[in-house]
Amino acid sequence: MFARYNDPMIEVEDIQERLRNVPFQPFRLQASSGNYFHVLRPQDVVLTSENMMIGVDIDPSSDLPTRGITLALSHVVSIEPVKKNLVIPGEPGDDEGE
Repeated sequence: MFARYNDPMIEVEDIQERLRNVPFQPFRLQASSGNYFHVLRPQDVVLTSENMMIGVDIDPSSDLPTRGITLALSHVVSIEPVKKNLVIPGEPGDDEGE
């Protein structure tokens, strides 16, 4: 079952808790569209009461995201941990993208 608008399955507090975990453990969010969004570092996420922006495509020279993806919390249907050695195409550690 998917979340209805204004009745999210995942609350902002659930994401805040994951971002504050020490040590931080990367996770991925599944959207109602079926797409997955990886959160590899807590500093790459901005939360509001209804949306989140996830920074992606980290520039190795500045250590900053080059773009961001906005996701409505009402469309987040699950949060899952990711493997520590996960390599996302275009992210640091992806030797094929260089």
